[in-house]
Amino acid sequence: MEYKGRIRRRTVSIPLLHVPDGWILLFTNKAEVKLVRVLTKRLYPWIPRAHLINYAIEELVRRMVPSQNFYMKPVGCDGITPPIEVLPEGRSKGTTRARLSGPQTERILDLIREEVYNLWIDNVEFEIREKRTDEAVIRAFLTRDGLCQVETKPGAFDTFMKLLEGVIASGRAREIKFSHMDRRIVGNEVRISPVRVKYEQPIETFQIRMIARDLTQRTITSVVHAGNPYFLAIAQDFLDRSTFSVAIIEDTVTVIPIKQNSDAAFARLLDIVYGNIGEGKEIFPASPYEA
Repeated sequence: MEYKGRIRRRTVSIPLLHVPDGWILLFTNKAEVKLVRVLTKRLYPWIPRAHLINYAIEELVRRMVPSQNFYMKPVGCDGITPPIEVLPEGRSKGTTRARLSGPQTERILDLIREEVYNLWIDNVEFEIREKRTDEAVIRAFLTRDGLCQVETKPGAFDTFMKLLEGVIASGRAREIKFSHMDRRIVGNEVRISPVRVKYEQPIETFQIRMIARDLTQRTITSVVHAGNPYFLAIAQDFLDRSTFSVAIIEDTVTVIPIKQNSDAAFARLLDIVYGNIGEGKEIFPASPYEA
């Protein structure tokens, strides 16, 4: 694999493994990770990254426990955490971006399993420990875009591969749901199939303003209206020019495809929303013709 920059030219050899629904690149140092991050960005859309949601992250972390002789111990996570009981001391109630400790991370994972929304995990660090000796056999770091970093003892590599294959399978399952979102002209009629994200409470005005701010920074955006209780914008993805309309009314975010939409662009758009107000309940259309 080769990357040619303005000043220097560098060649590195990276093992490439083929698994169902995707490929796995294996790295041995952080310099290689940085290099391939640049390459995957430039090679998009031929090489899209994984986009995991909270439930997939929680399930993958717990799936890493190989047997009843081991247990999973969270080390920490970065994300958005509205429940006041899990926030670091001194944080105010409401949606808050924070670095959480191990016990707080375990509480967040429990809430995700209980299908509590308004949470958002950007990355999670955890250990797999042997019950008899309380010794860590695996220490792992998993990000929302599918980057996995693992320190493992000899003989535990199969467990690591299980995590990677799970990341790819989860990303692929979500892509299939995204494929139902479409905009088509049938005869003289325009038929759309939007995706809705529903929250347990109305979205606050300050949260709408944060979404508008990040959309204008990370996409080509025309904001039609931003305020309480309504938000409407047209957003175009920087990388592949996919275009969507984004509407926020009370407790619901609606994303409607407009032109040349891709699954990866839609996932990036939702990440902007989730990175400010946490995840909601995603309601996908059953078919390309269901509004």
